[in-house]
Amino acid sequence: MKPPFSLRPADPDPESSDADLVAEWMSRPHLRETWEQPWPAERWRQDWVAKTHTTYARAAILSYSIPRSPHIRAAKEATRGDASAAPTPSDENDATTPVGYVEIYRPHRDEIGSSYLSQPHDLGAHIAIGKPELTGHGIFSSFLSELAAALLEQDPQCQLVLGEPDYRNTRTHRALAKAGFQDFGERQQRADRRVRLFGLTRPSAGREPQQRLEATP
Repeated sequence: MKPPFSLRPADPDPESSDADLVAEWMSRPHLRETWEQPWPAERWRQDWVAKTHTTYARAAILSYSIPRSPHIRAAKEATRGDASAAPTPSDENDATTPVGYVEIYRPHRDEIGSSYLSQPHDLGAHIAIGKPELTGHGIFSSFLSELAAALLEQDPQCQLVLGEPDYRNTRTHRALAKAGFQDFGERQQRADRRVRLFGLTRPSAGREPQQRLEATP
């Protein structure tokens, strides 16, 4: 990923704080409602270990370089060109911090795969932003666009990147649309879960991936 974003594998080691962080995020109201997985940290660790033994999904931690205070930026601009005010390394860098949880997966092997005409090489992403104050500002639409491009590059046989947020998650709907994903409407994933399907297709794939999303399985 390009700055200001970075992705790394979620670490299931008990010495790592990753599972504790994700468990805390998932207990927050905005994710409790849309993800419905307010699991304890140990269950997240077990889930990640299980994923490493399959080719179905991988878990990752999303970090973002949060810009420093605008007052600091203004001061840096005001002193630009003044040799006596040369910035220190800490001044040069924004604060990079974990902000979200990402699961990359194969929809064809997931229950969502029965909601459209899925294919084995389709890829999807579940994204949970743990810091709600960062949402709604257009920050993560660029991440979604970069992520989709990276997934298509990693798997040349993939023609479709799928997004399937909860039907109530309007902020994610807007971010996906801004990132170039096409809206294919709501689907009943299971009796207790309704989602909205979004798809971004490889330009050379023509209409075939879109037709699969439009069709009724």
